[in-house]
Amino acid sequence: MKKITIILVAIALVYSCKPTQKILFDCGTAENYSKRLEADPAFRNAENELEKKISTYMANLRKNPNSFQSTTITIPVVVHVVYKNATENVSLAQINSQITALNESYRRTNADLSSSPSVFTTLAADANIEFALAQRDPNCNPTDGIIRRETTQINFDNDDMSSSPTVRNPVKFTSSGGDDAWPSDRYLNIWVCDLAGGLVGYASFPSDLATRPTEDGVVMDFRGFGTTGTATAPLNLGRVCGHEVGHWLNLRHIWGDDSACVQSDFVADTPNQGPNNSGYPAFPHVSCSNGPNGDMFCDQMDYTDDACRTMFTIGQSDRMAATLYTVRSSIASSSGAIPPPPPGTSDVFSKDTGNDVGNEPNNESTILYASDDIWIRNTNDGFTNQEHQRPNGGQVNYVYVRVRNKGCNTSASANVKLYWASASTGLSWPTPWDGSITAPAVMGGTLGTQPTGAITGNGFKILEFTWTAPDPSDYASLGGDMHHFCLLSRIETSNTFPFGMTAPETSALGDNVKNNNKIVWKNVSVIDTDGPGMFTNVLVANYSKMSERYNIVIKPLEKQKNDGITIYINQKSTLLALAKRQNVRMVGIKNQEGHFLVEGKTAQINGVELKPGGIFSLGFDISLNKRKQGFKREVHEFLVEQYTENGVLVGGQVMKIKVSNGD
Repeated sequence: MKKITIILVAIALVYSCKPTQKILFDCGTAENYSKRLEADPAFRNAENELEKKISTYMANLRKNPNSFQSTTITIPVVVHVVYKNATENVSLAQINSQITALNESYRRTNADLSSSPSVFTTLAADANIEFALAQRDPNCNPTDGIIRRETTQINFDNDDMSSSPTVRNPVKFTSSGGDDAWPSDRYLNIWVCDLAGGLVGYASFPSDLATRPTEDGVVMDFRGFGTTGTATAPLNLGRVCGHEVGHWLNLRHIWGDDSACVQSDFVADTPNQGPNNSGYPAFPHVSCSNGPNGDMFCDQMDYTDDACRTMFTIGQSDRMAATLYTVRSSIASSSGAIPPPPPGTSDVFSKDTGNDVGNEPNNESTILYASDDIWIRNTNDGFTNQEHQRPNGGQVNYVYVRVRNKGCNTSASANVKLYWASASTGLSWPTPWDGSITAPAVMGGTLGTQPTGAITGNGFKILEFTWTAPDPSDYASLGGDMHHFCLLSRIETSNTFPFGMTAPETSALGDNVKNNNKIVWKNVSVIDTDGPGMFTNVLVANYSKMSERYNIVIKPLEKQKNDGITIYINQKSTLLALAKRQNVRMVGIKNQEGHFLVEGKTAQINGVELKPGGIFSLGFDISLNKRKQGFKREVHEFLVEQYTENGVLVGGQVMKIKVSNGD
């Protein structure tokens, strides 16, 4: 809803309704919020500082077409069940159903998305946020992420204007009959109880993380929680909790909490809207002269029935990302969703992907070259803004490496060694990372070594390196991928071989990463600041000392449909020419009058032989399919992976295609 306002508006903190009826609106906190801004300088300052950060983030996103959100962030969840009888003591199945509903909503995998008007669902976003019940508590003990606390309280109210925490949020404190929060910088706290006054849920906003950290989280009525058990229609699809988590991630009500078409939800792709909607409106439902399509009543941040609210928009996803990568960035480093190791141990590691729990070998991650524990910033603000940016070629960039301690004891100091290499699907170890290959250009090198210092149990440390990224124009002679490079981080806990690695390293880089949680790898695309721009090419190489046959696989990134683009292999690809000369088998690739169409979900070039030192290009032409009305911006991702003939992964690259209205 794109509107102009010159004052800080009052935002409703509570999603209020009668849980056994159609949603009613008894949301009186807008006025309280305004009073709190006047009466609480710390909260007011926190709100102003947060909005400055969000505005800066969004402005950078709009002006920087080369900025992509990183891969999925997993948020550890602890559910506090506060009950006075067996009915309120919701079951494990009901709790699990709510976690599933959250993941479907925030990953855009809910099957009923198609039931909403297509003019709106074209804006539906995969927010790249997932939720998991905690597997370790704040003291590093194993947990199922559920705390059950019997209470004598008939029900729980809240008074946001009180100076007493136990009056503001009695369910959040053991001393007032509720249950104390776990550290809110490491966990999303969700309390489930009998809420007074017909409320079905309410949430704290991110500013409360600084001003009221012990009250940060979401409170749900047991009748509006999950999709089974006590969950009651029309609030029985887990969407109210999704709405409240949206507030926790800094989303406002879609109508801006006024009915006069004046205030804003600070999101550009939600239409201006009059008062909130309820029930299941007929399309179109026009207000504020927003025809012909009217209100986006299927948005999660309206007050319609659960069956009606099916989506977040791209703009809302951006706003949530801005919150996660700034004020709530500490939760991205949380070990809460990782099982603790045996007592009395420490284990420093970095994650390959969001669902990596530090096991050796890592069987949880489907790709091993997209670590979010390495990120790049064009300026040295990466301690507070952890969203990855594409580095500028020939200029100083800042590389950040996060080292975690999955153990319960403080770790000894270790050394982090950082390397770069020109990307290919056939990277090995230690060449070209050691700088030994200098023709036809310098193909790799070291970026330095830094000590981690001691890291407390459950803790983490972020290290900063500088990198003058290569100028892609210097790699034009490769005839293929000039822009793609890789970073490799290795945590050494010993100065002698195997340097503390569980599995001694070999030339097989992919196996080294998979088998050692102290090695992580990230593909990056370097911007040619003085060249022709970006190309969709990868390099396929053989860095071994003997000829090898490889299988090349092209497939969508997990959960990506890519139905908005058509992919062709560029006729000038030297790997394609080699494959045709060798007459190797190509699967899922169709020759359409000289254009090689990638068909279906997976395409393969099988058995292509590369001689030692051979480097070949594999380029792609991307055709944008017809877009539906309302299209704004989307990102398509697919993988190019290189395997040995016996199925061992050698390496791969993630290809990201970002398109917008201007393309």
